[in-house]
Amino acid sequence: MTEDTRTSAVAVTDRLRAYAHARDWHVAEVVLDASPLATALDGREQWAAVREAIVERRADGVVALAGQVPPLTERCLAWLTEQASFLATVPLNECAPRTEGSQP
Repeated sequence: MTEDTRTSAVAVTDRLRAYAHARDWHVAEVVLDASPLATALDGREQWAAVREAIVERRADGVVALAGQVPPLTERCLAWLTEQASFLATVPLNECAPRTEGSQP
C-alpha cells in the first residue's frame, strides 16, 4: 500500500512484480496489508502470512515498496537471517516500468 492516493495497490503490485521478474525472482504470493505505516511488522495484520510463506519455503524473501515497511528490529533481522531470507525495499521510481529507449 502507499499513502500516495494517485497510486493504486494494483499499480504498485504490478511494478513490484516487474521488479522481481527483472531479477529472475518468482513471485510466489502477493500479500497486501492495510495496517497503519507506523505499525511494527510483528503487529501487522498480514505479517503472519508472510512469515508462514517463508518458513514453509513457499517464498525466499519479500519485495516491498520503500517507505511502506517500518524499520526492522534486530529480532526481525535475526529471524530473516535464520531463515536464509531477505527483505528488499524498492523506491517507487525504481520499480516503474521502463519505456522503449529509456536508460537502465
